[in-house]
Amino acid sequence: MKLFIHLAQGGSVLTAPGLPAVKLSKRMAHELLGAPAYVNLKQAVRFAQVKAVGGDDNLAYWIMHSPLVDNHFANDAFWLEFMAFFARQAMFDNSRVPDMVRYLRRQKFDCHWLRNGQIALPPQPNFSLKSRTAASLLRLTDEWLRDMEMVNTARSEKMIWQACAVPGAKLVHETPNYELEVYEIQELLSGQALLEEGRAMQHCVFSYAKACMLNQTAIFSLKMHRNQGQSRRLATIEVSLGIKREIVQVKAKHNAPISEEHRAMVRHWAHENALRLKAWVF
Repeated sequence: MKLFIHLAQGGSVLTAPGLPAVKLSKRMAHELLGAPAYVNLKQAVRFAQVKAVGGDDNLAYWIMHSPLVDNHFANDAFWLEFMAFFARQAMFDNSRVPDMVRYLRRQKFDCHWLRNGQIALPPQPNFSLKSRTAASLLRLTDEWLRDMEMVNTARSEKMIWQACAVPGAKLVHETPNYELEVYEIQELLSGQALLEEGRAMQHCVFSYAKACMLNQTAIFSLKMHRNQGQSRRLATIEVSLGIKREIVQVKAKHNAPISEEHRAMVRHWAHENALRLKAWVF
């Protein structure tokens, strides 16, 4: 209430009463005013931080629903670096972010009492995000979760799921040199297939394995085959399988944008299968 009165009287967010004990930049103060109406004040601050470092609404949602709203904003410099790290990621399942927060807190910051009354310090207080990738962090997190018996994560080669209701597609094109090019959009139906796609395309699409097994997400690969037997991966496509089926991301190798020609193919496939396209998909 005091915050709203302060703002209504023309006061700045930077001097507003009742905010968590955290330093806000001018950009964060601006983004805080655009936080969703349903969130509490701590969540609004986390939303502002994510947006200020370049994150999107999806990353902000999972940060707001992670343990980072329960830690009284301690060690905030590290967590801002963490948010910026994932703001730079593409083709990554942000629903895994809360698990990573739990893992990093336990490794870097959390102390706990032992049965003999002594305090156990964090195992890796000097843990750094430098020179790490999203894939390596995900692997460390899953190993920790298995050790803690919090989840039963299967080996990638045993992770298999059924095809979703969205069919793939094929398009045959003849080049000026009379070569046949077959463009194929094919769903990836196993953890091993996601691993191979991620290695070839240099991104972290394997992070979607759990969402694929739960039928929340489908991952498709756009490939091109020539009549000489050559094959090339062109793009990875993420399809959300919620109430509104929509294409969320389309990325080429190294998360680069795809060509206009390949965008046209994806648009045609989306139209044929009544898939919506997110505004930022390309």
